[in-house]
Amino acid sequence: MKFILLLSLLSTFNLEAAQNSWSELKPGERYRLNQEITLQSKEKAIHIKKGTKVKLIESTQLNMIKVHLQRYEVDDCIAESVESDLELVNIKGNKQTSVGVNMSKGCILEVFVEKKDFQKQSLVL
Repeated sequence: MKFILLLSLLSTFNLEAAQNSWSELKPGERYRLNQEITLQSKEKAIHIKKGTKVKLIESTQLNMIKVHLQRYEVDDCIAESVESDLELVNIKGNKQTSVGVNMSKGCILEVFVEKKDFQKQSLVL
């Protein structure tokens, strides 16, 4: 019984250790979304499933508006020409933190993170 409890605690610790802050993410690296994201386009809702693989292609600081922009290529995207409106997405496990997210043509997921939140948990593992 103690072994099962210990194993459970270790697996929980490893999962949380794998979560990245926005500042730890590196362009060129691949990640997985740790929550589902739903965005609205003019034609339909876009659902990006938890576990979807993404590649960080750009991370830029937009000083004038105190925001970091991170752009990701979404793997296995079926809607190359679809664009979405900008939506606020709450970060799973932290209801006080949200980011702006939209999809641009070419299946590029754009995430806008306030400077004050850049050290906090991101949407990816």
